Amino acid sequence: MGYNEPTYVSDGDTYYDSDWNRDVVDNMIAMRPYASSDAKFESAQYSSEIALGDKATDFSVNFGNGNRQFANLTGIADITLLTSDLTCGNFLLRLTGGLSWSLDSDAVLYAGGTAPTPSTDGEDLLAFYFTDADSKFRLVASQDFE
Repeated sequence: MGYNEPTYVSDGDTYYDSDWNRDVVDNMIAMRPYASSDAKFESAQYSSEIALGDKATDFSVNFGNGNRQFANLTGIADITLLTSDLTCGNFLLRLTGGLSWSLDSDAVLYAGGTAPTPSTDGEDLLAFYFTDADSKFRLVASQDFE
């Protein structure tokens, strides 16, 4: 099956795929539609993750700024996930530093109903699915990457 290469046009800071007329997220660099008439995409790739910097205390994450975000924990942190301006999507938060973290939000549902225990060293990858149908994040954690 062949693929149609999209043609991007810009109205300033926002890029549109002129064939599909769909917004392309600022940090997304490739969306290739299938050649068929189905509204599917071959892949989506991101140019980078948003660096939130070193975090020594509580902080908030706004996935409206980008789907992939990263923080280096230098202290114990309660992390608040902001839900404003979100509709539906998949989001990743990568945490390094090996210090304790918790999610301070009634908007988070955990697999099995129990919040994950932060790894004491290594890297934790928190994957969220969010829908505005109930304004909840569903969390799956992959932890202790070394």
